[in-house]
Amino acid sequence: MGGLIDFKNSRVYWLAFTAYWGIVLFGYDTGVAGSVVSQLAFQEHFGLVGPDGKANKTKVANLSGNVVSVLQAGAFFGALGSAPISSRIGRKATLMSFCLIFAVGALLQTIAGGSRGISYIYAGRVVAGIGVGAISAVAPAYVSECSPKDVRGRITGLFQIMVAIGVMLSYFINYGIAQHNPTAPRVWRIPFGFQFVPGGIMFIGLFFVKESPRFLASVGKTQEAIKNLAFYRKEHVDSDSVRHEMAEIEAAIEEERRSREGLGLKEAFLGKGNLIRFLI
Repeated sequence: MGGLIDFKNSRVYWLAFTAYWGIVLFGYDTGVAGSVVSQLAFQEHFGLVGPDGKANKTKVANLSGNVVSVLQAGAFFGALGSAPISSRIGRKATLMSFCLIFAVGALLQTIAGGSRGISYIYAGRVVAGIGVGAISAVAPAYVSECSPKDVRGRITGLFQIMVAIGVMLSYFINYGIAQHNPTAPRVWRIPFGFQFVPGGIMFIGLFFVKESPRFLASVGKTQEAIKNLAFYRKEHVDSDSVRHEMAEIEAAIEEERRSREGLGLKEAFLGKGNLIRFLI
């Protein structure tokens, strides 16, 4: 029975596989920078090695901390800004848009070096952070909204596994570079350029999935929402199960609307219990 259920939900698993490549990016970006900075060729190229031929540990530590922290700073604003954007244009379009933003950041990091200097890496990390932060916020919500209740926990739980896979990939790639010791620019261009692989897989894969039924219902596109829900459930649009689930979605949306009536930004931040939620 479990196998039949999983087969019936194969389109939801495909959606998770596609969207969670963005989560791989988050893990990869978190792990790759520190290892790149630790490479001697990188340190020599960007002036972190003194006249004695030894790396300045303080400069290396500062640079390593900076390239990690600017990514997180960008991710903060990306995650914060993705909510209103995804509510307006949809989950799928938001992911595709921020995937392109991420690609710009990855490009800046990859072409850094020579006359372009370390500033390109900093700028690229910020831009990529905005993209990956938004992706890591929207992707789980998108997958969760499209998943049936009986497998929702399992599918959304894959989030952390994909983060770990991304970190693992970054370590393996940097280990391979350390072993083969390529010329200076390739020391950072290979790891940073590899970001285009999971990003590209995700962007292309998104062309073959459908928008969240919950989002469509929230903007009044009920018929399209029913069609997409039936697609993900592998059911006919007029089936009782699809109609019942659609009614539950519409009821939940209406309840949320009623609970927000008359509330503004002040209540969102300073309402009872909301300030601590915002700070967290």
